[in-house]
Parts: sequence; C-alpha cells; structure tokens
Amino acid sequence: IISAIFVLCLFNSSAFAKQNENEIIIAANNIYYDKNDNTVTARGNVEIVLKDKVLFADKIVYFQDSDTITAEGNISLLQENGNVFFANSLELSNQMSEGIIESFKALLKSDARFAAQSAIRKNEIVIMNNAVYSPCKPCEGEKNNKPLWQIRAKEIIHDEQKKEIQYNHARFEIRGVPVFYTPIFSHPDSTIEKKTGFLMPTQGRSTQLGTTVSIPFFINFTPNFDITLESKFTSKEGGIIGTEMRHKTKNGFYKLEGSLTNPDKRDESNQKLTGRNQRSHFFGSGNFKWDETWNWGFRAAISSDDTYLRKYNINSSDILQNNLFIEGINGKNYANLNTYFFQGLRIEDDPGETPIIFPLLEHRYISEPNDIGLLFKLNSNFVHLSRKEGIDSSRLSFRGGWHLPSTSKIGDILTLSLEFKADSYITNDIPSDNDSSIVNNNEFVYRLIPQLSGEWSWPIIKTEKDSNQLIEPLISFAISPYGGNPSKIPNEDSRSFEFDDTNVFSVNRFPGIDRIEGGPRINLGLKYGIYGKKSGSMNFLIGQVYRLKSDDTFAERSGLENRSSDYVGRISVSPQKNLNYYQRLRLDKNKLSLRRNEIGLDLGPKNYKFNLTYISLNRELTADELVDREEISASGSTKISDNWFLKGTTRRDLTSDGGMINSGASIEYLDDCFIFIINFDRNFTRDRDLQPSSSITFRVKLKNLG
Repeated sequence: IISAIFVLCLFNSSAFAKQNENEIIIAANNIYYDKNDNTVTARGNVEIVLKDKVLFADKIVYFQDSDTITAEGNISLLQENGNVFFANSLELSNQMSEGIIESFKALLKSDARFAAQSAIRKNEIVIMNNAVYSPCKPCEGEKNNKPLWQIRAKEIIHDEQKKEIQYNHARFEIRGVPVFYTPIFSHPDSTIEKKTGFLMPTQGRSTQLGTTVSIPFFINFTPNFDITLESKFTSKEGGIIGTEMRHKTKNGFYKLEGSLTNPDKRDESNQKLTGRNQRSHFFGSGNFKWDETWNWGFRAAISSDDTYLRKYNINSSDILQNNLFIEGINGKNYANLNTYFFQGLRIEDDPGETPIIFPLLEHRYISEPNDIGLLFKLNSNFVHLSRKEGIDSSRLSFRGGWHLPSTSKIGDILTLSLEFKADSYITNDIPSDNDSSIVNNNEFVYRLIPQLSGEWSWPIIKTEKDSNQLIEPLISFAISPYGGNPSKIPNEDSRSFEFDDTNVFSVNRFPGIDRIEGGPRINLGLKYGIYGKKSGSMNFLIGQVYRLKSDDTFAERSGLENRSSDYVGRISVSPQKNLNYYQRLRLDKNKLSLRRNEIGLDLGPKNYKFNLTYISLNRELTADELVDREEISASGSTKISDNWFLKGTTRRDLTSDGGMINSGASIEYLDDCFIFIINFDRNFTRDRDLQPSSSITFRVKLKNLG
C-alpha cells in the first residue's frame, strides 16, 4: 500500500493569485493518476479537502475535465456550514457543491437529522425523496432506535440559503406511529432563531371560560422587531384578540402588549345581562439610554375594569402601576425624575382617592472620604401628590450629614453620624385637628430635626477543626428631639410599617419620609453562627430597642410603643445541603408569646424539592385598613424519571374568615427536542363577576417547530 498526498489546481481564466482558492488536496492509502483520461483514483481512507469542504470515502474517482467526483463506501461529506452528509455512493460536481446521493443521511450542526432514499443537492438546495426529519436524538434502547418524534414525507426540500425546510405529503410520527398528516408543510431550519409563522397552540378548559384554544401567529419584521398576534377562543366568553410587540432599538428596547374582547354583559353576581361589554387591557415597558450617565424609560398598565385581567388569566395583580422616569448614575451619585399613576383593582379601591404623583424628584450625593475617612451624604427629594378626592400635598425634603467609619486594632467597627432632616409641606384638603369635617387649604408646615447616631459591632471568629464560629455583638443608637410628626403632615409613604429583624438596628424604622422616629434610643443585639467546613450551618440573631420614654408615633401592638420593645430575631438551621429551616419571629417582651411568626422549610435535593411556609402577622401598622394575616403555603416538585416531572402548590388563609386561596399541579415531560406540560389550577377567589374556578391547560413545544 502506498500512502500519498495529491495536490491539484483547477485552472481557469482567473488570475494565478486566485488559484489557491480552488486547490484540491487528496490523501489516501493509494492514489493513481491516469493521464489519458485526466482522472485521479484514490482508494483506502480517502480524504479530499476543497476550501472548507472535506470528503471521506473508501474509494473516489476524480474526473478533472468535468470537475466531477464519484465516491463509494463509508462516505461522509463535511460542509462549510458545519452540516455532515453520509451516503453509500454519491456523485459531486461544481467544486463539490452539487451532487446526487444514494442512501442519504445528514447530521446538521444543531444535531437535527435527515434520512432519505436518495437526494439531489444543487444551488444550496437539497431535495430528498422518501425522507424523514427529526431534531431529536435516537432513543437509546428503543426498537429500531427511532427518535421521540419525526416528520416523514414523500419529499423534503431543505433550502440552505433561505434556511427553510419544506414537506410534501408529510406525516408527523411519535415513536414511529403516525398521528397527523398534511399535504404541505414548512418550517425554519435549526439555524433560524425566529421566523414569521404560526406558533404551537395552547388548549385548555376552565369553569369560567369553558373550552379554550389559543393560536399565536408570529411576525418577524427584522431581527430586532417582531409582533405576535394571538386569537383565543372560549366557549363561554367568546373570542379574545391579543398582541405583543417587541422592538430593540439602537439605544434601548420597548415592549407593548394588549388584548380586546366583547363578551356578554354580566352583573356583580356574574349573571348575564342584555348587551355586550367591551373589555381590554394595555401593558407596556421600555428602557432607553441617552448617554453614559442618563437613561429614561416607562412602564404602563391599564385595564378596562377591575376583574378582566384575573378572569382571563392575563395578570393576577390587584394594583396596576404606570411610571415614566429619567435617571442618571455617575459614580456614587444618583438622580431621577419620576411620575406615577395607579389603578386599583380591588372592590374597595376608590379612583377618586387614588393619587397621581408628578413630579417625584430625587438626588443622592456621596462625597469622597477625606484623610480620616469622613464623608458627606445628601439626599434631596421633592414630590407633588394630587387626588380628585382627598388630601393633595407637595413636599421638599433633605437628608444630609457626615459619617465617620473606623475599625480598631482589635477588629471592632464603629460608624458615627451627625445628620439633619429638613422637610417642608404644602397641603390642601387636610382635616382640621378640632373638627375632621373642616378641611384646611394651602397649609404650610415644616420640620428641622438634627440627629446624632452611631453603629458598633465586633465580629469575633473562632476557627476549629471542622467548623468556624462567629459571634458578633451589635449596638446602634440615635439621639434626636422628641416628636417631629405633627398632624398637619400627611402620611403617604410610611403607612406600611412592621417591626422585625430587618430594621431592629435602624435609626429610623419607618420606610418613607413622612414619618420619623424621635427621642434618644438604643438598639442592642447579638448575632451568632457556626459553619461547618464540609456541610451544615446554624445562625441566629436577636435584638431589642430601648428608649428613654414611650413614643406614641407607633401604634398599639407595634412592639415599639413602650420604652422597651418586643424581642425580634431570626434563626436558620441547615444541618446538611438538602435541608434548611428558618424562622423569623417577634416575641412579646413580657410574656414571650409570639406576635409575629414566619417559618420556612426547604427539603430535598434538586430533583425532589419540598417547601413549606407559614406566616402569622399581627397587623400593628399606622394604617387602619391593614388587617391581621395568617397563612400557610406549600410547594413541591419531584423527578419521576429522566424526563418526567411532577409539581404541586397550595396556599390557604388560616384566619377565622379565611379558607383556601389557590392550589395547582402540573405534570411535565422535558427533553432536548420536546416539551409537554399539563397544568391544573384551582382559584378560590370571589370578586364580583370573578367566581371560584378550576382550569386545565395543555402546552406542547417541539424543537424547531415552536
């Protein structure tokens, strides 16, 4: 056997500088050149290289005059696009770009596969006869090694230039069993991320809407701009038209979506009335960059009525927020301009009392530290809030001060702060202190509050053979005047307050600006943790607040209304990787009874997860409309087999007039080319025409088909 490498140049009228582009390299165990016929015959481990194409075969004959190659035995042809053709015999021409192939098979770059009795390739189009296509890998251990699903057709045409696959007389098969026939069918090949066409429909049934079928149609205008139109048909409520638009611009992106339907009118008991009731919604969001510092954006959410979004399973929110903003970030400094509009969807929401916020201006400045580490911070805020009914107000606020952090030689950390709080308000329609039926207009009120505060901690670490221990005492204090919350200052942003482990060491526990905490006070606490070097950990935190005298700013049962507060803390225990228990609590300072309790349990590895959450809150906030809450929820998921998964969730209100809130379950099949999901949901909410309902939906996703 003679090993050889044979190099040929295909000469034509092109200049010599271009000859290398048409150079053919042949390598084989044996090569024979016939000068009379001008042919090259190669046998044994034949390899031919032309540009980015590589041909392997047991035997080839190259006819130079006609630029034709015939090949036999164990043929594989690697294309410049990464696709590989396999065959028993073939004939190639035109620099191996065209040919006739027998017993054709192809493995595409994306792992999709073709197989055909024969195929012809010309002008980047492959025409296959009695062919089959599948993006799935063959199922190991299955009879005949068939893939999960495939499309078999009398003729399959793969247009490599248009990146499209067309079928004539096609059968869709699952595990080799025909389930669907269509005379003509086409879809993008696996190199296309998106293309205009129908997406896979979703089917389902619910007690509210009846039988439902959703058929989406995707329109790809450009790589950065597309629209999806969806027609949803329901047996009880008629049709729904929906649309979604996505556009990525040079400087940002935006997304718009909406829906429209015209069902029968219904009263608040969900009984049909005469006539029709047009219902709709519009959502939008966007973010755009002006320059390296500034960007702007928006978020829009509008519904025609309170229950439309929940009834048609579009969105479960009970408050819709609309926002237009401009913001800038420069190092540590930040500024923004916002406007907000809200739409309340609860039965008790009054549109006249819903505020419009315009403008909301914020600026945050942090200086560079000087030689001793002293730095200055200043937060500025201006907001105007208006209502059709109720209090209107304008507020200008400043929060500024000097902060000096330091760390001693023994490792304790101390930060001292000297700050001021300055607020001024102009209010309209605020009730008089003596008679709430009398309202005052153009009231001007201000406050100026100095405050000295500090935070100290000393983390002490002990290293042992199998674990590390951390113990850290924590102290923070604040000294400021009492009061500072006159009745003429409306409370708009500090209504939702809860005393817990997240704010026990804060010098001002209110979340907003309208309410401030005054008087001398000190916060004491301890943090401890033990962390295994291989696995397992446990940590806890406990804290309490002390003040010189009681503060009536805090409501009864808030835990902060007396000189000494309730105890708040958290504990987390994770004895091993797949088990974690945590608890957040507040204990009555006298009886040590639970006044707030949140428990969570995470159990199991990734494929067998279980979560249980319990929460009990005594609502002690400054807003009367907030009520006590006691709730339990559970969720779990399990991997039944390599591809099958089972999931479930449930949530229940444990208060005296509570009950089940919702529950659901799903079974899923997931693999590299096929997704099948069955969802079951039960919602127990009752709100006007929204009744407790059950629904089941079916979703199918096929790789390359949608």
